[in-house]
Amino acid sequence: MNNSNLKQFYAEYSLWEDYNHGMYDSLNKEKDLDMIDKAKKLLCNPKMFMTVCYDVLKHWDIATKVNLTNIHSNRRAWLGQAACSYFHNVPEILTRQAWGQMSESERNEANKVADKIIKIFEDNYERKDKKLHQKMDNYSLFE
Repeated sequence: MNNSNLKQFYAEYSLWEDYNHGMYDSLNKEKDLDMIDKAKKLLCNPKMFMTVCYDVLKHWDIATKVNLTNIHSNRRAWLGQAACSYFHNVPEILTRQAWGQMSESERNEANKVADKIIKIFEDNYERKDKKLHQKMDNYSLFE
């Protein structure tokens, strides 16, 4: 997915919800295995992963715009890392470790979810935020 017409959004990192939530914090060695397991379970459950991605888009507005309008970054990875941080407080480095433990088919399914979310974001980015959130509220997970 690469929408070259998307106008990139910029904001100082101190305004990013993912940063303020601790997504880029250092590790807590005592909780690593538990957090990796939680991240893997979320990423391997397409319905739950999609639901949490919607929550990220709705509640982390600035971080979402910064990351999903940057077509030169790995937007799929950011969505997975953001979802795991948002839902389970898992730092992004542990989400990357969870990703490494997933099978190719599990990764493909997670990427399909991320691609759907990115498409919804792109289709609605240039419109008012209210319309984006309304679209997400009306979107069926079971299409």
